[in-house]
Amino acid sequence: MRIAVVNWNPAGGIETIYRRLVGGLRNLNYRVDTYEYMNGYTRAFLKSIINLKRYKGYDVVINMGSIPIPIYARFLKLLFIHGFTNYELSRDLANSIGSPAKVYGDIVQLASFNILTGIPLFNYYICHSHMTCEINNIDYNRRIILPQFLLKDEKPLYDKLRMKSYIDKKYDVTIYLSHAYSPKLLGINQIFKIFVITGRRINRRLKIMVIDPNGRIHGLSNEYIRVKTYVFFPKNIFYEKLLETKLFFESSIDEELRYSAIEAGAMGIPVAKYTLPERIKYTDYTEDQIIHDSSMNKLIDRLSEYFKGYGGYEYYSKRIYDFVWNKRVWNKVSKELLKRFKSSINQ
Repeated sequence: MRIAVVNWNPAGGIETIYRRLVGGLRNLNYRVDTYEYMNGYTRAFLKSIINLKRYKGYDVVINMGSIPIPIYARFLKLLFIHGFTNYELSRDLANSIGSPAKVYGDIVQLASFNILTGIPLFNYYICHSHMTCEINNIDYNRRIILPQFLLKDEKPLYDKLRMKSYIDKKYDVTIYLSHAYSPKLLGINQIFKIFVITGRRINRRLKIMVIDPNGRIHGLSNEYIRVKTYVFFPKNIFYEKLLETKLFFESSIDEELRYSAIEAGAMGIPVAKYTLPERIKYTDYTEDQIIHDSSMNKLIDRLSEYFKGYGGYEYYSKRIYDFVWNKRVWNKVSKELLKRFKSSINQ
């Protein structure tokens, strides 16, 4: 089977999942070719039409970056949708965020996304969660859910880091914010409120580290939380900082565990999150593996117990570690995707 993976302006989280997806497919001995476009959406869109013939020899073409472009494949065409594309592009346009060229590109991308997904141009759409597919109006029968994952050959790296995870902790909580303004993420003020109430209940000031790529969080410390903010860390420094924390807080409000939470769990750092009640049915982790709840009050109760010492760092460390390496590795999360490959080619 020949597979082409097409990526547009590879960077950030899209670049991460792109590299891992290609690595995972190649580990299964598929022949995978990659194409990257770096010149902006409008130019890449036109260039892709000119170069349409290049994809005709492929059985499967996967289009990354939430950017639909006309592509050809013998059996299967897939679009990987990474975020709330309609929402994020509409928001940027409403606020005129970016240069005139970016605004123009956003208009073209938004129009093409709605037209080409409405045709539909693609056989299936890959999302990290059901909520992402729903918000982008993707029919249930055309969804392939592919959670964030690690590759098995990365385990020695995280095991080596895990050996250092019992060093003295400088922070009670680490929070990693997103570049994007997405309604699927709990707002930072809501997160701080959770830990202010937790700190009040246990009568202790919690030390919180916030990694904010946009540099928009300032001066939010009070008598119950002491906040230290950072804008960016190289990967090796990010790992060192994670090892200094007692808990990683995942801000996604659906079932998704974003990549930073997966990495924390892979080295045995306990993870906590709030999940919307209607999204609980999609979760594949238990309350023993992740400190999570669909009730804010119950979540705060569990966090209070954890920080008072009753929950046990070692207890949750072992369970999140086992969860990640048993359920968030490529050979586990890729089953639905590979099933679609085989069924489409055998039709």
